[in-house]
Amino acid sequence: MRHLTKPIALGVVLFLVILAAACSPGGAGQDQEAAEIVTVQRGSIVTSITAVGSIQPGVEVGLSFELSGRVTQVLVGEGDQVQAGMPLARLDTADLDLQMQSAEAALAGVQAQLDQLLAGPRPEDVRVAEGQLASAQAALDQVLAQLEQVITATGESEVTVARANVDSARSRVT
Repeated sequence: MRHLTKPIALGVVLFLVILAAACSPGGAGQDQEAAEIVTVQRGSIVTSITAVGSIQPGVEVGLSFELSGRVTQVLVGEGDQVQAGMPLARLDTADLDLQMQSAEAALAGVQAQLDQLLAGPRPEDVRVAEGQLASAQAALDQVLAQLEQVITATGESEVTVARANVDSARSRVT
């Protein structure tokens, strides 16, 4: 039996040598690649991505306004966060101021006529003057309502001026 173990042992050793040679990096049946040795260095990695497309907003809001007019000042910038009721812009109130002054002047004229008639007028003249006064008061109320809408969207200093004008108009009515 000793004679058989030597050839078997020799065959196993030969098989292992062939197997080891086939599995090694420089072994038979494998392509040899040159290894590159590099020194590691610390640094930044710069990458860039180029893409073509269109950007869609996450939220789109349509705006509508109670009054139209010329914008004199924009109070917020693009991308700013706003709250409900927060003024976004100021409108030019010059036209409304002129309308209010005209209505106040008309009211003062009619008030003067009423005062004359109340001093000793005929009843018909009093009724006509009272109708004219009511018409002038309605015109003033309409301008005041429009002004109040503009004031709601404007600053505090403009509100103070408008209130002073309203007080002046009211003092002339009474």
